[in-house]
Amino acid sequence: MVESPSDTFTMEFAPGSGGLWFHIKLSDCRDRNMNFILKMTRDLDNNSAHWYDGERRNTPVASHDRRTWEIIKTGSLDKRSRTFTFNYTPAHDEEWIAYFYPFTDRQLDEFLRNYSTSPHIRTEVIGNTPMGRKQVMVTITDAGVPDANKKVVLLIFREDAWETLGTYNAAGTIKYLLSNDSLAVSLRKNVIFKLVPIVSVDGVVEDSLLGVGYDANPDHSIYLTSTWMNEPSPKEIENIKQQVRDWKSSGKRIDLAGRYHSWGFQSIENVFGVSNERLKNSAKKYLPDAMMESASRGGRFPDFLMTLYPDITYFDTEETAVGTSIEDAENFGIDTIKIIADYLGINPASVPPQQVNFTHPGMYLSQEEIEAIKAKVNANEEPLKTAYDRMISAGNLALVDEPASITYGGREPPSGDKHDYFSDPPYTSDGIFDPKADRSDYESAIRMGKGVRDLGLAYAFTGETKYADKALQFIRAWTLDPVTGMNPKFTDWQSNIEISITLPGMFYGADLIWDYKGWDPADREAFRSWTWKMIESAKAWQSENNYENWRLVFISSASVVAEDPGSRKYAFERWKSIIRDQMAGNGSMVKETGRTNSLTYSLYAVNAMMQTAEIARHFGVDLYNYRLPDGRSLEKALDFYAPYAADPQAWKYNQITAYAGDNAALYELAYSFRQKPAYKDIITKWRQPMYESRVMGPVTLTHSSGTYPFTISGRRSG
Repeated sequence: MVESPSDTFTMEFAPGSGGLWFHIKLSDCRDRNMNFILKMTRDLDNNSAHWYDGERRNTPVASHDRRTWEIIKTGSLDKRSRTFTFNYTPAHDEEWIAYFYPFTDRQLDEFLRNYSTSPHIRTEVIGNTPMGRKQVMVTITDAGVPDANKKVVLLIFREDAWETLGTYNAAGTIKYLLSNDSLAVSLRKNVIFKLVPIVSVDGVVEDSLLGVGYDANPDHSIYLTSTWMNEPSPKEIENIKQQVRDWKSSGKRIDLAGRYHSWGFQSIENVFGVSNERLKNSAKKYLPDAMMESASRGGRFPDFLMTLYPDITYFDTEETAVGTSIEDAENFGIDTIKIIADYLGINPASVPPQQVNFTHPGMYLSQEEIEAIKAKVNANEEPLKTAYDRMISAGNLALVDEPASITYGGREPPSGDKHDYFSDPPYTSDGIFDPKADRSDYESAIRMGKGVRDLGLAYAFTGETKYADKALQFIRAWTLDPVTGMNPKFTDWQSNIEISITLPGMFYGADLIWDYKGWDPADREAFRSWTWKMIESAKAWQSENNYENWRLVFISSASVVAEDPGSRKYAFERWKSIIRDQMAGNGSMVKETGRTNSLTYSLYAVNAMMQTAEIARHFGVDLYNYRLPDGRSLEKALDFYAPYAADPQAWKYNQITAYAGDNAALYELAYSFRQKPAYKDIITKWRQPMYESRVMGPVTLTHSSGTYPFTISGRRSG
């Protein structure tokens, strides 16, 4: 790439590249008005011109973190000069630009590591590529169910290296199959899925348009798609063929196979190829607007499969990038799984997991801890007595409040169903509030979560049934009432964080009143089932910043009232990846330090980690003391932020709104864990009784140091 003084950059594509692929890092680029000129090395015929023009135009993208990408909409094609020009002004010091949403081999490795703790997935190396790289196959099934009667589905993705959305199809497929969605649960019990997320591994690494040639020379590209009947085939193809041959020789069937080709640009249509009419009928249910045609042949994947399995059912996809988002591509992968389920006659699981001997309460407080606190309150110990009085006042206020519902006020959700959660994003830009945003559902969720928690605490400490009865009114109105209840699902990215930080308060309160004799067992079971469906929905998405931390608070707290030990274990294991992926060696939360209110959001992320660790403590799982070999741990983060929570003026990163102690209450729990003077300084700074505003409420009352022994309890079953 050639840079000129005027911030114009020229990129000339290598011969044979087709004038398509680029993926470049920009440094010192904040607020620079940058022009990029892409020079082709050959004439643009109509086929290659549509990469940059017309209905199927290429849409360059930019990112500051290589995870979230935005489309660069400025661009023009000049066929005569064989150039494509676009303009972009980065908002960060360091950014990346690419020809379309990239998905690299390293991204795939990281993605699969994130799911490695699941008992339902196995990743294995099936061979090397021409250039000596490893090619992997992913197997997904329920290992607790014998394989003997299971169907087998083989799926391959991204034979052509530049078709990045094929791997996003694979990512969506894997996320869904490992989720707690009721259909995914049934599929794991009845099907063995074998997936190759990237066929053209060398092509991806070497930025080839297709695949690297037989001679392992990246300048000699090869169209892998048409080499399946060659003997020998390129190594990437031969590795997969050998897996199929071995499977066949062991006497096993492959019932259905699929091949995903997803163009590396915005497409105008989906094309879904099928091998029989029954599969077409299933496909029409989930892809009603797709163009249906016969599956591709001619030396391709199905030709090889039919040499071993002549009657195999088969599909392929061609243009699956309709729209312009990564989410579209992942959702397409999910849609194809639902097509497979319909074709195989597999229906969703209809009931939540079997109950295990859970002891309630036991989410943030056990009954023994409650009794220890009550003894100190009865002895008028401060600041517990003051905190207790405030807690009872909050419970009394909730007694006279009306139950909240998302069906009261606010705009109609995009779905048209008033029972779906919906609210506008709060910001016009990071940290700048939008006064016109519709926040009614979020405000209702806050009121409901805090109300049930306050009522639950008041009941737990007094035994007065009026508090439990009122809490049940709140719970029923939000979850089970056919007029006012919320559909048990996350609906969009905004709902992901807002539901995750509000509904755990409801679960906390429900845990505290769980054994109340006035709770009708049928209603309680219906609430448990509703909560389990919410867990399924929570497992269908992930994030890489504080959203993920709060998602795990949601799942771990919900798993207590759903009495779902599998989801609880999932949350606790996934929690460990936060330290690996979000924490720097010094304990700082790297996904939050670039925010406009970075101290607030950093402590917000650590607060969520602390809350999941506290739930884990009550189940005998020690996340407080978990640490990586390099020393990163929850305690490392607590130590890093302690001086700044006590003295916000010392914070060296951006904080456009004066820090007012947000999330500082987490140090009440931290001081119970470790009696460090730096933690005590924060409690002194912000003064007791402290109050955690998201979920836990009066933490000085419930979690201050010395009130009861801080132990990692192992007494709970399940």
